Amino acid sequence: MLVFLHTDQLDDLSPYKVRSTNIKSTPQKNFIKEKIIELSKDITTEEDGSLNPERFPGNEATTLKNALEAKYKGTEWFVALFESDEYYSHSSLSTKAFLKADYNEVYWFVANLS
Repeated sequence: MLVFLHTDQLDDLSPYKVRSTNIKSTPQKNFIKEKIIELSKDITTEEDGSLNPERFPGNEATTLKNALEAKYKGTEWFVALFESDEYYSHSSLSTKAFLKADYNEVYWFVANLS
């Protein structure tokens, strides 16, 4: 569930926390973190139906995916967002590297597929 927030409310949001990662590059992890925080300015989990694809067609995930592919030429990325307390499964996804993080009650799964 996602709704728009005013950016002045960001100071009160939950901190960025990595659940797990096998990305070895600190600059790459920092780039992902900065993008997640930047893209999270308009999302929260307060209103009913806000993860509905009709309201939010994955713009934040697509934006992060495109930014990673532009910065790291020749790579292919997959990005998904969930509410932090939702169940998810991605066991069939073959990844070269991944990062799983929470920020502002949103779980981000970022995977390098190439």
